[in-house]
Amino acid sequence: MNKVIMMFVVIGVGAFAGVSSADESIDALKAQIEALQQRVDQLERERAQSQPRSHPDQWDPFAEMERMQEEMNAIFDRRSNGFRSPSTIISQQITIPANDMELIETDTGYEIHYDISGMDENKIDIKVGQHSVTLTGQYSANTENQSPNAYVRSSSFGSFTKTIPLPTDADTAKMETRQEGTTLILTLPRRG
Repeated sequence: MNKVIMMFVVIGVGAFAGVSSADESIDALKAQIEALQQRVDQLERERAQSQPRSHPDQWDPFAEMERMQEEMNAIFDRRSNGFRSPSTIISQQITIPANDMELIETDTGYEIHYDISGMDENKIDIKVGQHSVTLTGQYSANTENQSPNAYVRSSSFGSFTKTIPLPTDADTAKMETRQEGTTLILTLPRRG
C-alpha cells in the first residue's frame, strides 16, 4: 500500500510540475504572439505612411484604364501561353487621337483652338451649353505594315466627345467658329 501511495505522490508531483511547465509554455507563447502582433502593427503603420495619399481630385481615369488594360493583357497572355494572335498585334498599333486643345484668353474674350487632324471634318458637331462647349465627331485611320514574314493592314475608326468648361463670363450665344488648316477655332466674346 505504501508503494501505491508513494507512486501516487510521485505521479501527482510530476503532474503538477507538468502543469506549471505547461503554464510557463503558454505564457511564453502569449508573449511571442503579442510581440508578433506589435511587429505587424508597426509594419502596417510604416506601409501606410510610405504610400502616397490619394485624393478624389487627383484620380487619373486614363492611368486607371491603362492599368486595367495591362492586367487584362496579362490575363490573356497567361491563358494563351504567351501566343499573341495577329489581332492582338494590330490592336496595339491602333491609336485613338489625343488631339490638342487650348483655351486662350484674348482682349475681347476667349478662343478655343482644337486640333482636328485625323478626323472627318464634315462629321464634327458642336453643342453649346451655358458654361461649356461639347465637340463630338468621328475619326478614322488606315495603317499598313509590311515585313519579310507578314503583311498587316488595319483600319480603325471611332467617335469622340470632348467637353470644354468655359469661364463664367464667356458669351456662348455669340460664339463664332472658323477653321485654319487642321485647327478648329471657336471664338467667344465676354459678356458685356
